[in-house]
Amino acid sequence: ADQLMQDGSQAYQHGDFEQAVERWTSAVAAYERSAARPEQIDALIRLSEAYQSLGRYRTAAIRLDQAKALAAGTDDSLLPIRILWRAGSLYQAAGQHAEAERSLQEALQRAKALPQASLTAAILNDLGNLAASQGKFAEALAAYTESFQTAQAVPVKLLAATSQVNAARVLLSSKQYRESKQRLDQAADILRGLEPSHEQISAFITVGLTYAKLRAFLVELNKDLTLAAFQALHDAARAADQLGDRRASSFAWGYLGKLYEDERRYAEALDVTQQA
Repeated sequence: ADQLMQDGSQAYQHGDFEQAVERWTSAVAAYERSAARPEQIDALIRLSEAYQSLGRYRTAAIRLDQAKALAAGTDDSLLPIRILWRAGSLYQAAGQHAEAERSLQEALQRAKALPQASLTAAILNDLGNLAASQGKFAEALAAYTESFQTAQAVPVKLLAATSQVNAARVLLSSKQYRESKQRLDQAADILRGLEPSHEQISAFITVGLTYAKLRAFLVELNKDLTLAAFQALHDAARAADQLGDRRASSFAWGYLGKLYEDERRYAEALDVTQQA
């Protein structure tokens, strides 16, 4: 069953969520047979996450409820926090903001009390996403900034980079363009030092697209921003090809092609768009 969990994690990192669901479903059954309860709960939580990534929120909620029922009988303090956090994330995906806020805040307080830094940073990043989705930019920025600092201290580098990218997007929406660029620069630096994964690639793509958006507002930095956008999207495309993440790869090459077109470099654009 442990091998199934590992295979599922690897599939998840490659962005192959269907494969992750298949592996983790088998792991849940295996742990149930051997009465390994904490492992079974962990597998159910991961399974719920994979279903959410596939947009299958109802099934994700059912798996999470199963985990919750099993966790009621254990003395593990981390599992209930992870379940609350996942529930908050699911509520948010379903547009239930008040429920999401309640779950995530409770998860945050419990994670801080343990203290469990990497979990705290992850929950803060989700609270930032929740605030940002409601246009509460100052609140979102505060959550992302605390998430970044907490993740840096552990360090959980991918999470640190992700919260910096998210902060940069909020700063762009708040018209704080130079600060936005600063956070993107930091995020890109961190991402370049990491192994390719689905999340790392998606963060790189967001970095590239946000650099490109900033050009309209920081006109004097047009050349630097264009170069930075190319670089980030190119890194994303290369990492996706290396990982075999075909969907992310076609996104990254497609955006690169668009950027070349914007720059009026049609011949190269044609080449890249064909690759996508």
